[in-house]
Amino acid sequence: MAKTKASKTTYRLRLDTLIDKSDLRDLDKAEKDIIKNDVGEMLVDLILESCSEQRTPVSGGKWKANLSPEYKKIKEKIAPGVPNLELTGKMLDALKFKKYRDGVEVGLFKDAGVTNLLKSQNHNKWNSTAHKSKTPERQFIPRKDQKFKKEILTELKTLAKEVVDDKDI
Repeated sequence: MAKTKASKTTYRLRLDTLIDKSDLRDLDKAEKDIIKNDVGEMLVDLILESCSEQRTPVSGGKWKANLSPEYKKIKEKIAPGVPNLELTGKMLDALKFKKYRDGVEVGLFKDAGVTNLLKSQNHNKWNSTAHKSKTPERQFIPRKDQKFKKEILTELKTLAKEVVDDKDI
């Protein structure tokens, strides 16, 4: 039996894309950690909100309801005709963030389990195998050459600015 390979599907968001570099230099480690926690939590929430609205948080576009006949029968019992990435809820429950030196990393990490990682890779179309998959594209994590949609980045910038401004009080 061939071993199934699944790797994390994550995206790194640097703080310097949210905060002016001069303001970022003025923050100490504890203040940066506060921003990372707040941004990470909000980002996960915004991704889940977009998914519940059947929209990609990357481009903002609406997902097509192109379910295979077999999957449609299963899905009809849970959420008829709704392309929201929720069958059992396990994949999106595994969505989380981690702090790293320059920002946050969000997505599904290795501890999400092989099944959830493969679902994420296939929906996000992360590799050539995923592109060949019959799984419909439901991108909820940007690829390296992409960003989250403007509205999400604006909300995250506003949140980060509030923390920076609170520091100055």
